[in-house]
Amino acid sequence: MNVPAWDIAAVQTYDFLSAEYRALFAHSTATVFQSPLWLDRLYRDVAVQLGAQPLILLIREHGTGRLVAIMPLVVRRKFSLRVAEFADFGVSDYCSPICDLDFVPALLNDDCVQHQLREQMKSCDLIMIQKVRADTLPLFKLIGKARTSALPFTAHATDLSAPYSAWRETNISQSQRRFLDTKRKWLTKRGSLATSAVDSKQQLDEIIANIQKFRDYRFRQTGTFDLLKSNLFSQFYRDVAEETPPARGYVMTINGTIISAAFGLAYNNTFHFILSGFDFLNYRNASVGLLIIEDIIQDCIKRGETSLDLTIGNQPYKREFGTRETAIWAVWLGISATGRLAVHLLSRSRRLQQIVRRLLRHSAHLNSVGSRP
Repeated sequence: MNVPAWDIAAVQTYDFLSAEYRALFAHSTATVFQSPLWLDRLYRDVAVQLGAQPLILLIREHGTGRLVAIMPLVVRRKFSLRVAEFADFGVSDYCSPICDLDFVPALLNDDCVQHQLREQMKSCDLIMIQKVRADTLPLFKLIGKARTSALPFTAHATDLSAPYSAWRETNISQSQRRFLDTKRKWLTKRGSLATSAVDSKQQLDEIIANIQKFRDYRFRQTGTFDLLKSNLFSQFYRDVAEETPPARGYVMTINGTIISAAFGLAYNNTFHFILSGFDFLNYRNASVGLLIIEDIIQDCIKRGETSLDLTIGNQPYKREFGTRETAIWAVWLGISATGRLAVHLLSRSRRLQQIVRRLLRHSAHLNSVGSRP
């Protein structure tokens, strides 16, 4: 009789702040968007208020009980289908299973893992996971032979190296350097211009409040939806600023008045740029959004960090900082007959995929959820 190598279970609650999960996360290739406090607050607060049913898949080594992988999902009803999604809700830029690096080869090569995971998801019609980085796409073989499709946006990151002056000359074009220098000189003629980094809870709360205020004015002018309008999500960012790995903010001031602010997370020598806003009313033509990124890069290099992640989105400004692009994918897997039919139709029509994504975004907005700009 064959003894199973793994014990696989689906649970609705799990302590992501536990020492067990912290150890797993630290020995995985998962991103900051699967870090302990991030997932804890998503399940504890966001999922509950949005009525999403947790579906947390745990894989343990048989015999020892050692936790070797987690797939943090939620189930929501969409288009009369029960859809399993990543615990994301529009705030996570990257979705990835959390797998112990020592066990990845064995897990991916064991067909029983795929069968057991699908058995745990048999109450769902399909699995639909967005925002998967190309480098973590192979981990989704855990759920079997899923359909994949490239999303119409990419992630952008730039490699950093000292000294800053050499990095700037190599990675920012001469014309862009002149442009930024001109904007900075224009501002300095109007007062004392400074950018500073902060990491205390009170200061980070103030930064998020300023970002919220700046974005509210700008987005109202353009008629664009912003998830920070929801207290649920603005509070989520304030909560995760307590740790998640170390949170850090930046403020740009002129004569002591904040004109631009940014918030992100530092992890594995990378600063992940997550939220930003600027005084659109008074400085819309001063390019303070670009200037604060330039100052952030200089500070990151001083700290010895080796990468700035500008995360997902095809905004043109990201290419001005010597970024490299990473493809972002969607993963689709039908579980029920209806779900398999839906995946088949989606895989055959890029136009239908676009319609589904638009409908999902619209549905999310109605529930105060949306993709972070």
